[in-house]
Amino acid sequence: MKKHLKRLTAVLLALALTVGQSAYASLALGSELVDRQVDLAPGLSLTDGSLWSATYSDLRTEHYLTYTPGGSVTPVLFSGTYTASLNTVPAAAAQLEAQGWRVAAGINGGFFNTDGTVVGLLMTDGVLRAADRENYVMVGITADGRIFFDESRLTKTAEWQRLDGSSYVVSLAGFNAYRDSAGTGLYLYNRDFSSKVNSIRPCVYAILRPVFGMGLTVNSALAMEVVSVTDTTAGAAFDGMIPEGCYMLYAEETAAPELLAELRSLMTGSRVTVSITGGSNQWAAARYGVSALTMLVRDGQVVSGLEKGAAPRTAIGLMADGTAVFYTIDGRQNGYSIGATYTQVAERLIELGCVTGVALDGGGSTTLGATLPGSSSFTVVNQPSGSLRPVNNSILFLTSAGPSGVPGGFYLTADSRVVLAGSSLTVNAAAYDTAGCPMSGGSPVWSAAGGSIEGIGGNQARYVAGSVAGTYQISAASGGSAGLLSVRVTDSLTALTVTRKGESAAVSELLLSPGDVVELTASGVWYNLPAAMDSAAVTWKTEGNIGAIDSGGRFTAVNDNGTGAITVSAGGRTVTIPVRVDRGDPFTDMGGHWGAEYVTRLYKLGITAGIQQPDGSYIFSPNQAMSRGELLVFLARLLKVDLSLYEQVELPFADADRIPEWALPSVKAMYALQVFEGSANNGVLTAGVGENVTRESAMTMMGRVLAGSEECDLSVFADGDTVSLWAAPYLQTLVARGVVEGNGGKLFPRNNIDRASAAKLLVLLNDMEKAQLELRPGLLTEQEPQAPDSGLTEE
Repeated sequence: MKKHLKRLTAVLLALALTVGQSAYASLALGSELVDRQVDLAPGLSLTDGSLWSATYSDLRTEHYLTYTPGGSVTPVLFSGTYTASLNTVPAAAAQLEAQGWRVAAGINGGFFNTDGTVVGLLMTDGVLRAADRENYVMVGITADGRIFFDESRLTKTAEWQRLDGSSYVVSLAGFNAYRDSAGTGLYLYNRDFSSKVNSIRPCVYAILRPVFGMGLTVNSALAMEVVSVTDTTAGAAFDGMIPEGCYMLYAEETAAPELLAELRSLMTGSRVTVSITGGSNQWAAARYGVSALTMLVRDGQVVSGLEKGAAPRTAIGLMADGTAVFYTIDGRQNGYSIGATYTQVAERLIELGCVTGVALDGGGSTTLGATLPGSSSFTVVNQPSGSLRPVNNSILFLTSAGPSGVPGGFYLTADSRVVLAGSSLTVNAAAYDTAGCPMSGGSPVWSAAGGSIEGIGGNQARYVAGSVAGTYQISAASGGSAGLLSVRVTDSLTALTVTRKGESAAVSELLLSPGDVVELTASGVWYNLPAAMDSAAVTWKTEGNIGAIDSGGRFTAVNDNGTGAITVSAGGRTVTIPVRVDRGDPFTDMGGHWGAEYVTRLYKLGITAGIQQPDGSYIFSPNQAMSRGELLVFLARLLKVDLSLYEQVELPFADADRIPEWALPSVKAMYALQVFEGSANNGVLTAGVGENVTRESAMTMMGRVLAGSEECDLSVFADGDTVSLWAAPYLQTLVARGVVEGNGGKLFPRNNIDRASAAKLLVLLNDMEKAQLELRPGLLTEQEPQAPDSGLTEE
């Protein structure tokens, strides 16, 4: 980073060889890719940065506040109404904003238990609010805003005089603290904890009222007198209420018998003194305090024996001059930030110039927010590893909420901090005053290094990166106000991803239907950081007979089967996406055939299953002539006829006994429903189901299926006069309704109809209104109540 980072030339060179164009290096975390520092208020700045770990091939993302005491910023510790209150950092900030403060920044504080009680010490407004049995390193904030650490061991005692005049001194297990499950020890509570203490066991407790003073502090004693003593172990009712301004000494029946006996012996009006001692002299000036888990840095050196394992971390480091670094590093988020060990955080604090450092609560609690210049609202600027977690306490930095009205500068933002060489980036400038509050102002004058920039209206500009990689500054200025933004120009990407427009999942292959249109988008990253790049920086190509793609990534599939690939290139990276265009043909002999669309539809309607081959595949034989029997089967399926209704039909055909079993049920049904009448040859009526069916015969049967009839002039076809008189009305109807269009101006009525042509007519017929077909007179007289036409379903 800028001010305090140790720039070790040898290490920098080594890491630069690993990362490529890294400007700086951190021995602790890796090579720095991008960073930014912005002043939030006099004496308080926010720095964020992304660093690349060559060991893990992933990012580490850090955010930290640099605070210098003595300015206009007031650091406070917020802990809610009760010592077990939980608030998210932005919720805590909102409560202070409601009191008239501008919360310049905030960070989560110390550890807490599952019941919300604080781990260690908690002090607000100069009063000790809680202290548990454990002693951890303490963090104090003085009235004038100085930060200090204290590794002293606090002693917490209660003392009273026995009836014989001797003193009884006992250690306090905790003040407003978590009670262990064993219920041992003596605890002290007041209404900072709650208005009532709950008990799960019989207990002895004394209500105390301060004689002078109202609160405890570190290195102080509070004298109190006994108001009442209650012994529920002897059958007394448990109340647990703490009167206003009073304290409660409490011990459960599982505590030491001596302690219980001494507590029972207290008399109304007797004196009890509670003492909190052992802290350093710095607590005399302290206004806020909280415990940290452990020291990370002592005397400029990393503390040994620190907990291992990478995770999100929160820490505070102090420089020799009193400047404090409130540090966070996100974790548990591959591709964004993998986190750090305590040792790495300690090393990082030392790199930033700190000589001492402590660990605050981390993991899912790690949160850092700020009210950015030009904004009126506090927002979380890091990326917590889970949902925003409520915490026991937060450290917040307050300034006056009122605007100064004096121009302070411009806060510059962009959608990305990395831009591919030659590509553009939209940059926004928010004007703010010296108090950080938003203010109106004229359009700034823009300037930039490493490329060109031009205002595009209002407080926006378009930056076009040059061809030379590096870190460059963009500036917006108006009068004496200015703002800077660092951008990284890269001439290469480390990864390229192709997605469907509006989706996030990477496209690894495409399986499309003919004519499908897919909108594709290419995005690139530079060491996992999103890189802005123009559409002109992306090259789209197709290989094979799959379709066409334009310069914007819009791909249109061919209207046939095809295989190939789409190749996408940008920033030295190429992605190849296999593509298969498949009509979904169920038959292996339909590829490229004009009737494939209709045959496939016929299959999906359940009208044909094709002809199975020895290898298990199926064919349709589209160019083969269709037999009369096949057409009757297809028509019965098209009409969804219940063939069982026509099993008793007696056929009048001389060749009825030669009709194959696969066709007989459909022949009976279509004859009974007057769709099929047979053929008279030399005075003999035959079914001829094995014979090829002519086009006019097929169209006649199909025309009988339709509801109603229409007339048209068949003479528009060159061979219209060759249509048989018995077939003409049905052909007229089919032509009038657009089912039959002819071929080359002819109908070819006497030609045999091929299977593909029949499939097309059946598919077109499927979507039209069907007739309510009636039985031939005299058929199925015994079954007439079953209404034979109920076996038909209109489409």
